This record gives sequence, C-alpha cells and structure tokens, in this order.
Amino acid sequence: MAMADPSVRPELAVLVYNLAATGVTRNAIRIAAAAANRGIHTELWLWQRTGPFGKLVPENVKIVEFGNRSALLRFGHLRRAGIFLKIPALAKLITDRQPHILLSAGNRCHLAASLAWRLAGKPQQTITVARASNANPMFSKKGFVARLLNRLDTLKFKSFQHIISVSHELESALSAVRPELSARMRVIPNGVDIAKLASTKPQLPEHAYFMPKVGPVLVTAGTLTRQKNFPLLVDALAILRQSLPSARLIILGESNQTERAHLEAKIAQLRISDAVDLAGYATEPTRFFHHADVYVLSSLWEGASNSLLEAMACGARIVATDCPTGIGELLDDGRQGTIVPLGDPAALARAIVLALQSPKPAQARQQWMTQFELEKCLAAYTTFFEDLLNVT
Repeated sequence: MAMADPSVRPELAVLVYNLAATGVTRNAIRIAAAAANRGIHTELWLWQRTGPFGKLVPENVKIVEFGNRSALLRFGHLRRAGIFLKIPALAKLITDRQPHILLSAGNRCHLAASLAWRLAGKPQQTITVARASNANPMFSKKGFVARLLNRLDTLKFKSFQHIISVSHELESALSAVRPELSARMRVIPNGVDIAKLASTKPQLPEHAYFMPKVGPVLVTAGTLTRQKNFPLLVDALAILRQSLPSARLIILGESNQTERAHLEAKIAQLRISDAVDLAGYATEPTRFFHHADVYVLSSLWEGASNSLLEAMACGARIVATDCPTGIGELLDDGRQGTIVPLGDPAALARAIVLALQSPKPAQARQQWMTQFELEKCLAAYTTFFEDLLNVT
C-alpha cells in the first residue's frame, strides 16, 4: 500500500472508517481499486489504518490516515465521539488535498464528512458524494417519534451533492423521509464475483461442525452488533433443536469482548453452547457458505447485505428477516429465499426447517444473480466518477 503523494491532487478520495472486515470496508476498497484501475488518481482516507482488509488495498490506491492519534477511536462505545473529534483533521485534509470527488463510503462517515466539508469552507472544487450503505432501523416503524428520528438521521445527507443508494428500497425510504433528496439520488447495487463463487465448490472448511458433519449446519456472517440481531438467531436455534437436536450454528465475524460476552451469556442461558460457534473473522467465509445447509440473516436493518449476496452466489438456501432495506429486492420477493417477519424466533425456526427440506437452488438463481455481477456494479461507479470529472 502506497502513501499519498502530497504533490498530486487526488481525483477521488474514498472515505471509510478503517480496514475492518465489514461489507462497507470491502466495498469501499473495491470501488477505490476499480477507479484506480480506470486511471482515476484515487486515495483511501481512513480514521484508522487497522483491520485485516488492509491486504486487499492495491498498490495503485494511495492511503491517507488522519485519525490515528485519537485514543477514543480504539474503544467501541467512545468511537463515535472519537470520529467527531477528528472532524477538524478531516477538514484540513480536504483543504490540503482538494480532491475533485469526496466519496463517503458508508453511513458511519456521512455526518462527519458533511461537517468537515462545511468546516473546510464548502470548497466548490470538491464534489461530495455519499454512498447510502444502510437503512435506518426506524424505517420499519410508524408514528411521530419514528418520523422525527428518521428526519434527524437523514440530515447527514443534506450537504452531499450526489447520493448513491445500494438498493431501490433504500432510495425510496430516504426519498419518502426527505423528498428533496430524490433528485440527487441514484442506485448502484452491491456486487459479487458470481462466476468465481458459482464455478467451483471449495473443500470443506476445517471446522469441527463439518468434521464429521452429524447434522444440519447453519451459517451466518457479520460483525457482532445490535444490527445483526444474533440473539434472535440463537433463540431460533434453541427452538429448532427441540425437534432437530443435531442442528448447529456457525457465526462468522469480528466482535469486541463486550459484544461477544453478551452473546455467549445468552447462548449459555439457552443451554446451546455446544451447538453455537462464534468463529470470528474468516479469511474465506464463502467456503462456509458453499457447505452451509442454510444461510440465515437475522438483521434488524441492512442496506443490501453483502454476505447475503455472497451466500446466494454460492448456491446456499436462504432464510432472512424482513428488515429494512433490500432483502426483498435481493431475494426477488421471496422467490430466491424465505423471508420471515422481524422479531419472531419461532417463525425463523419454522422457515429454517422448511428450507432444510427443500432442494438447493439451481440455474434460476444464477440467472437472477447476473444483475449483481461485481464488474457491472463497479463499472457503474467508475462511469459515474468519470462523468463527474469530465464536467469539473
């Protein structure tokens, strides 16, 4: 990974929090790499240069870390405060580097990016773009309080000249809250390498639940956060094991000690510790997706789940909660997987049983997935950037 050349003004700066193993980070790196490969001078701007995805950043993408001296950035509960403490540093970076395009690659960055751009004097030489990567969990709620919170949350998009939504449902939800955003919005879905994931079935993961395999293995993936709602999934597993005691669950994803301890306590309370493995970060999660009996998404909200797309491309049976947004869009309104109501572990358990009894998806799934081909989605980004650069 190369360091930024201070003598060259970047055409594109991609802003993301760090290099953690998340869908937002992976997509930010992919977008940056695709732009650089098209000859767009690209930099990746980070609060922290930490995380396993650093190895995915190619040499032709420049790295700028501006938040490394803030101790608050290292602690989960204080991280948001740490992000905002570094707004002056981000504003100075915008002033010094003067990127033609500033892409805030994930929802966590938007408000800080917006405030930093304003603090930098709203420089007209920098076009601001937000990638709307996640829904607001309140999108599924009704009433005055939900409407108020949605209005407050979407304020983070106010200063952006362009907004890229990862799903049509998310675009519609944002436009319903703030109609003035609709003229600035476009949809570019997340993508996966369909041909690579579908072409060959890799060897079994070296995991105890597969060696030997004594019953159905459920797999899910995601950072251990409230958003992913893994407590619902372990509740569903406990119900499932009443009729199918050999069922087991593997949860792939990073966590901090507090989040892990809370989930482990719940698993122990349900007396299913022998049936759940919090396996942590996996370098090749798709090996698990290929061999899973069912891939389960239990989230409270999403934008357009990357891991769900990967599991679909691997040919896995899918069960997912009907959370905002993009689930029905990815699963073709239930034709490519089962969608269950939010907050109902019994319904989730029943859907898993039915999925286990059904055949794995065939050619029809592959035809559906062509719209999420990675090269096609990244080409949409690079064309968009080139169009912006051509008018500046």
